[in-house]
Amino acid sequence: MKKSSLVIAAAILAAGTYFNSCASSSASTTPTVAKKSSPIERTLIDYKGAAIGADIPDWVDAALADDEESLKSGTLAKKLESKKVIVVNGVRQKKTDKDLKLLQDSVNASYMVEIAQSLNNGVDRRFSGVLSSNEDTQKTLTANSTKAQFTGFIKAADYWVLQRITDKDKNKTYDQYTVVQVYACDEELFQQQAAQYIRRLGLDSDSEDLKKAASMADSLAAEMTSSPLSVTANFDEY
Repeated sequence: MKKSSLVIAAAILAAGTYFNSCASSSASTTPTVAKKSSPIERTLIDYKGAAIGADIPDWVDAALADDEESLKSGTLAKKLESKKVIVVNGVRQKKTDKDLKLLQDSVNASYMVEIAQSLNNGVDRRFSGVLSSNEDTQKTLTANSTKAQFTGFIKAADYWVLQRITDKDKNKTYDQYTVVQVYACDEELFQQQAAQYIRRLGLDSDSEDLKKAASMADSLAAEMTSSPLSVTANFDEY
C-alpha cells in the first residue's frame, strides 16, 4: 500500500470533512466553480514498522474508511471471519515521547464504551432519533454506556502513524499521532450481549420508548450484529 493512501484515509479522521469541487454544468454558458483547497496539509513522517522498511498494511485504509468488505477480505480475513468488528481510533498531538503510548492506552481503554455507544446509536436510529432528543433518556443511554462490560472481544490489529500537520489558516505546524485498533467478537456471542445490554436500558429507565426497545432486544441485537461496522471514536487529545 502506498503511504499517500494512508494520508488520505487519516484525513477522514483528523479533519472530519471532505473538500469537494462543485460539478460544472454541461451547458457552456455555466461557469465552472473553482475547487476549494484544504487549508490543512499532512505529511507522513513515521509509522509502525517504518524502521524495518515494512509496508503499511491494507487493513488500515479500510478501517479508517469504514470499508468492512475490504477489511474482512484483506490481511485480517482469517481473524475477522464470522466476527462482529468494531474499529476505535484517535489522534493526539505529539509533545513528548510518551504521547504515543498515552494515546494507545486511551483508545484501548475505551473500546467497551464505544461498543455500548454504537448499540445506543443503533437503538436510537431504530426509533427515528426519539431517544437522543429526550434529555432523560439520553442520560440513561450515556450512563449505561460508561459502565458497560463485554466479553469475548479480541484485539485483532492495531496501528499508528505520525503526521506533520500544517494549518495554513492558523499558521501553525505540529506533529500528530493517529492510532487505529480493530476488535472482533464471535457474532453469536456479540448478539447475546447486545440483547442483554438493550434489555438493561429498559430496566434502568422509566422511558416508555426504552422499555419498548427492551422488549425488542433480540431483534434489535440481530439487526446490529449484521449491520456494517462503523468507526466509532475520535479522541482529539492535546
